[in-house]
Amino acid sequence: MKTRKSLKKIIWLFVKIAISITAVFWFASTVNWQDVYSALKQVDYVVLTIAFLVFLLRMLPCSLRWVHVGKTSGYHMTLWEALHGYMAGGFFNTFLPSGRGGDAARAIIIARYKKCSLGGLMGTILLERFAGLIVTVAIALAASFIASAHIKALRNALPGMLVLTLLLVAAGVVLLTPFFRSLFLKITAKMPFQKVWKAVDDMLVVFQGYRKRPGALSGVAVYSLLNQIVFITAGYLAAQSITGFDAPWYSFAIVVPLVFIAELIPSIGGYGIREASFVVFFGWFGVQPESAVVYGILQLIFMWVSALIGVVFFVAGLPGSKTSVDDIQHVENKELELETNGYES
Repeated sequence: MKTRKSLKKIIWLFVKIAISITAVFWFASTVNWQDVYSALKQVDYVVLTIAFLVFLLRMLPCSLRWVHVGKTSGYHMTLWEALHGYMAGGFFNTFLPSGRGGDAARAIIIARYKKCSLGGLMGTILLERFAGLIVTVAIALAASFIASAHIKALRNALPGMLVLTLLLVAAGVVLLTPFFRSLFLKITAKMPFQKVWKAVDDMLVVFQGYRKRPGALSGVAVYSLLNQIVFITAGYLAAQSITGFDAPWYSFAIVVPLVFIAELIPSIGGYGIREASFVVFFGWFGVQPESAVVYGILQLIFMWVSALIGVVFFVAGLPGSKTSVDDIQHVENKELELETNGYES
């Protein structure tokens, strides 16, 4: 059994590597790299610095969202604790293969610090991620609908986005129903690995707690919307630092959410997929591939610098906590477990 699981992980890793490499080769072959280099030399670093500071601000609505979900679900944490978890998790999101290791990292950090259920905290993270994805798709859908009269590619993308929105809403409804949890408990009652099933049940309890407090979901949606507004604004400002980047302002409300959705495609941390998506989606608005690649490089730098700041948070730890190499190994193991169980949201 262990050999089969190990083989599955290796195959899945190679699939993601292949997808990332293919995406990199595709966009690399579509641009003139001399023009990319020239555009990078002309970047306005004052505007770029402002864009990066706004980019960092996205952590605030994300942290407030997690505090809100945690409080509603019985997992109380301060804004500083949530912000610490998000910043430390940013390093793992950027440099671990799945791009989801940060979620495991912040759950482990807070669970150890607060001495509470890791499964329950993962439930709060799943719920906020799920809500964030729905809001992201809704923004992309609304903006695309408004602009579709002028851009054929958007008209073609609308049906797919609409189907994705309906599937996400349907999945949320299922997870919120008592029947789903009851069925889950019956199926797993006599199965081995009860600690695992208990952790999964703690996740379901978080989701189903919102069935009795549907109004609390509005707060999750508001923080998710604020997060996307900050993210879109940072993207718009970053583009203003690039000479010749002529995309209209409303295009960022379409491209930024669409790239976020595209990153759900299996890959190594979104590398290649993200950059290729900028080339394709900004191309709909007349942006040259070289300018789109420069934009992707700047976004990558934003992520790396933010991740390095996250390392400082992780090493410093919360008051009274200790960080060791074992913590990093624990996060990597948890990431593999999440991958095996199909967590990609």
